[in-house]
Amino acid sequence: MPPASHCELLEWTVPEQSEPDGRVLRRTCDCKGIFFELRLVGDWVVIRRTCREKGGNVIAETERWHAGVAAALWSALLMGHLR
Repeated sequence: MPPASHCELLEWTVPEQSEPDGRVLRRTCDCKGIFFELRLVGDWVVIRRTCREKGGNVIAETERWHAGVAAALWSALLMGHLR
């Protein structure tokens, strides 16, 4: 779903190389140039964004949240309220 005109912005950062990737809980279709994954990393949940570019994939992640907060933000992202 495209972003709503009033959507809020998430803060995206490059993940640390030393941190584990975690386990994918949910994901969007990877048929587009950008796709998202909801990942469990230890006791925390993070949203990962992958952008396909000619030079390779560019990966960014949000901060880590408790599962309930992350689930609400994941839903908001899918509905176009966050980007």
